[in-house]
Amino acid sequence: MRVDVREAGAADWQWTFLCTASQRVLAPRCRVFLGGGHFCDIEGFGPAAPPSALRRVTAATALEEPLAALREMIGWPVEHAEEAAALGVTWPRGVLLHGPPGCGKTAVVRAIAGELGAYVHELPASAVFGAHTGESERRLRDAFAAAAAAAAPGRPAVLLLDEADALAPRRDAHRPHEARVVAQLLTLLDGAASASGAAGRLTVVAATSRPHALDPALRRPGRLDHEVAVPVPSARARAAILALHAARLPLAPDVDLETLSSAAIGYSGADLAALCREAAMRALVRPSITRGWEAELAPAAWGDIGGLERVKARLRQAVEWPLAHAGAFQRLGLAAPRGVLLHGPPGCCKTTLARAAASATNARLQVLSGAQLFSAYVGEGEARLRAAFARARQAAPAILFIDEIDAVGGRRENDGGGSGASARLLSALLTEMDGLELAIGVLVLAATNRPAALDAALVRPGRLDLLLYVPPPDAPGRLATLRIHTRDMPLAPDVDLPALAADTERFTGAELEALCREAALAALREDVASAAAVAARHFAAARAAAAPALTDERLREHEAWGSRHKP
Repeated sequence: MRVDVREAGAADWQWTFLCTASQRVLAPRCRVFLGGGHFCDIEGFGPAAPPSALRRVTAATALEEPLAALREMIGWPVEHAEEAAALGVTWPRGVLLHGPPGCGKTAVVRAIAGELGAYVHELPASAVFGAHTGESERRLRDAFAAAAAAAAPGRPAVLLLDEADALAPRRDAHRPHEARVVAQLLTLLDGAASASGAAGRLTVVAATSRPHALDPALRRPGRLDHEVAVPVPSARARAAILALHAARLPLAPDVDLETLSSAAIGYSGADLAALCREAAMRALVRPSITRGWEAELAPAAWGDIGGLERVKARLRQAVEWPLAHAGAFQRLGLAAPRGVLLHGPPGCCKTTLARAAASATNARLQVLSGAQLFSAYVGEGEARLRAAFARARQAAPAILFIDEIDAVGGRRENDGGGSGASARLLSALLTEMDGLELAIGVLVLAATNRPAALDAALVRPGRLDLLLYVPPPDAPGRLATLRIHTRDMPLAPDVDLPALAADTERFTGAELEALCREAALAALREDVASAAAVAARHFAAARAAAAPALTDERLREHEAWGSRHKP
């Protein structure tokens, strides 16, 4: 049977569904096609539900696993009540739905309720709290009573507690009135079975994007028994969501939704909807999964880095190959490296290498400085570190770039201790690195100019697997770097870049960039009104004022550590 659905008052029929006789279409108005050109229009066919809920079901490829889990916990207690009674099965009364903001937690509940014909009572945290003592607890009791009263034989009821982390935060860190609300919620969850009357009729679904902030008592058996994760959409799911939201847009022939979905790594369903809404203005929104990341670096290409060919080749093998040749890795039973350490003197393009690696793989780059993890509050730095790893796993493929890792992974004392904050951060980092074994598409890229200060446990295989020494550029590398930084600069015929490269031994890439900039400024100072080119005399003046910060002794120390830890 084919059913066309439109919103009440709409002039044209807008959505079409293929249904079986056992399915119910929940819409205000339906046109049922009977075959042979005959049809009938039906007003008020079933309880009204917004067409958006029906359309979400068509995007089930984006949320297959959460939909299946909720279908089992909400629908099966009603559909298979006799079989469950014969087997002594007790259905879960509560479900914790967690995932990043905008990934469809509320949409999943609405969609599955529309499919099953279930009653849904939505209760956001903002609707619970009142100004007077006892008002919040009363609103909670009223919501549970209304949901339980709506349950009927053959028709399950769902109480959706949105923003559950605000409704039931940890009681050890909040005010007394919030503790009373948590206690009332725990009591109501304990009594949910008797309140519903029959097994499986009332299911409490709590949705949150911060499951770690919930009071632990909520997550014990008998309350929120089952936890369902709503992940960031995969590439296939992103394509389905984009197709859904772009279906009514007048797309140009050159719009490739598959390519767009591949580039939208880390975008949630809400981000993709916003992207389609803003497409007319050619606006890209920042994906919500990356909001709150400490820093964001501009993209870079391998060609932006002069020299360092061996380092670039090894880094490309570690970063690009596991994604581009995943089948070959799987055939050979080869695991992708979990971590790469870039070590060398300051200014040798370690950060630029990280930018180029992320750009080449289209991976999301998250930047985290070791110094940013220290806090005046005990445990806050470890929480930031855990949150950074969690966001990287959600936005995979992703690169977590930890700059100045020596601030986090400094060497412990002989007794295994050290400063309290540093030791706690190092322990948290080692634990998170070990947890990457099960994460696919996440690489930790770390950089330091003090490799000797790192703890030995951090640079062992299985954590920072690949140790790459990033030296200052040699003569050909310096020439390539000078050409990169002067490619947009008009040079006079007397400029001899090879000679300048030979005269800048021990200069790092950053110092060569500064030298080119100073030469251009010297040309402007000479004649700001009519300067047309940068001449050799300007480079000579800049060279005379510059000196490499890297000493021979310091260079030997870096080379010695690199030779002892060859990849």
